[in-house]
Amino acid sequence: MTLLLTILILFDFLMIAYQDFKSKLVSWFLFPIAFILLALYNISIVNLYTLLTFFLLNIIIIAFLILVLIVYFFIKNKKFINIFNEYIGLGDILLFVILGIAFSPMNFIIFMVLSLTITLIIFAVRFFINKNVNRYIPLAGLFSIYFSLIFTCNTIFNKPEMFNDNLINNYIAKIIL
Repeated sequence: MTLLLTILILFDFLMIAYQDFKSKLVSWFLFPIAFILLALYNISIVNLYTLLTFFLLNIIIIAFLILVLIVYFFIKNKKFINIFNEYIGLGDILLFVILGIAFSPMNFIIFMVLSLTITLIIFAVRFFINKNVNRYIPLAGLFSIYFSLIFTCNTIFNKPEMFNDNLINNYIAKIIL
């Protein structure tokens, strides 16, 4: 059953990436399918209480990031603007929510920071090389690819452990102490 869920999860995320790169739009039904598949898969790894606790904490992190974006654009434009569809798509936000059920909070933060950093570097270089290129960034597509790579590594090697923060906590403890 786990192998079937793994294949379906990877297929769904690769379909999200393909559609986002191809047409800048993702079929809405791929998002709830991804969420349900990830929830079913992860319930076999951690208990329901832990999964829901981690998910709620990750939703709070996403809400904080959205709030920071709204405040940033308010300060930049000196008025409230709707950031959705002009600066970030609804599909991007939905994917962040879906990914919230895939990681512990510490791993989620690291995933978000690294994914956003890699995306920023790739597109900064792309814009630097060709200033006339379309400024659209397929964020949901890129995040789907990043997640698919991590999910595949986790499935094959059990690294990184997406719900275990011990490695991260030990590393932080070494830095602090």
